[in-house]
Amino acid sequence: MLAAVLSMAACTPGGTAAHGPKPSPSPVALGEVRIGALFPTTTAPGQDALRGAQLAVEVLNGAHPDTGLAGTKVARFVLDPADTGAGAPAAVDRLVGTDHVAALTGALDTDATAAASERAERLGVPMVSGSASAADLTGRSLRWFWRVGPSDRTYVEDAFAWLHTAHAERPKDRPLARLVVVHSDDQAGRDGAALVEKLAPQDVQITEDVVLPADGSDLTPEVQRLGGYAPDALLAIASTDDGVRLVRTMARVGYTPPVLLGLGDGFADPRFAATLGPLANAVVASAPWSPEVERRSPAAGAVASAFRTEFGADMTADSARDFEAVLTIGTAIEAADSTDPSRLRSRLAGMDAAAPAIMPWRGIRFDRTGQNTLAGSVLEQLSAGQYHVVYPPAAATASAVWPMPDLDKRS
Repeated sequence: MLAAVLSMAACTPGGTAAHGPKPSPSPVALGEVRIGALFPTTTAPGQDALRGAQLAVEVLNGAHPDTGLAGTKVARFVLDPADTGAGAPAAVDRLVGTDHVAALTGALDTDATAAASERAERLGVPMVSGSASAADLTGRSLRWFWRVGPSDRTYVEDAFAWLHTAHAERPKDRPLARLVVVHSDDQAGRDGAALVEKLAPQDVQITEDVVLPADGSDLTPEVQRLGGYAPDALLAIASTDDGVRLVRTMARVGYTPPVLLGLGDGFADPRFAATLGPLANAVVASAPWSPEVERRSPAAGAVASAFRTEFGADMTADSARDFEAVLTIGTAIEAADSTDPSRLRSRLAGMDAAAPAIMPWRGIRFDRTGQNTLAGSVLEQLSAGQYHVVYPPAAATASAVWPMPDLDKRS
């Protein structure tokens, strides 16, 4: 079953492990094929992403048959990591010019991904990104760049989809006519707020846009404004620290929105729940992936188990997305039966694959900009300090709590 999950046309990936358990090599048509992995490896997210890519190469090489994902016979894949700390373009030059990689993945950070993909474009080398979500990355008319994971636009569209779904379940208790956006005073916050306003459905009015000061000052004036606006829902685009400040101030002032939905990594960061304790409960967070996906997908459970065995830690959203990015590269190489850049580019551009191995997506199909139009996100709600999926319905493990219980009455 899991081989079919990764199929493109009649293809299923595999070979010889470049990391971890190593099965006996078997003859392959293309020999050794190198995939360049661009990540900030001195950071925890960068290490997580790299580990996801490493596990994918092992799966492609047939090292984890217990996952149900079949190995490929066309190549022995080797992951060639490069730290982006000294500059992504220089790392691309080394990987392509010296190591002769067939394709690239990475680079987690938006700026590094933008720089790396522009260099790959000039060199005519395919690059498939898993983690960087900035919407404009696929708006640059690049021919050699693809993003397998959701974009920021996807997160916003899924957020509105969930709000409408939950509203329809209990329309009298969950009105959804007036919405306020609150965001950090940085580029990500401003871009996110602009995207929310751009994508808001016609039946939802964005009444205000509240900016959280970047100097760490008291948020009482901003929270009092929120209370005065009395929105039906509050969308927050903020860092973890700003999200914690916001919720604590709301509890102190005595204001609780009917629903608080956090977009971006800040509210999905485990530090958010750990720092706030009971105050975090009932906050909804948008995320690209959830460990609870394991419960609904045998493939996800098997891959997550292999990851824990291999690295002694749980998979994260970063490792999951970059696992899928490398599997996508391997699938395209097998379908092309070649590492010729033009043939590989053609296979990526024309990819129409079934649902991925471990992600809650509908499949992999790239549009003309290089965005996977079948990627999606999950909405998780905190309960007793734990994140539980409430959307989409196929992945949900809990029902949403809306309206939100009063923050100032929690112990």
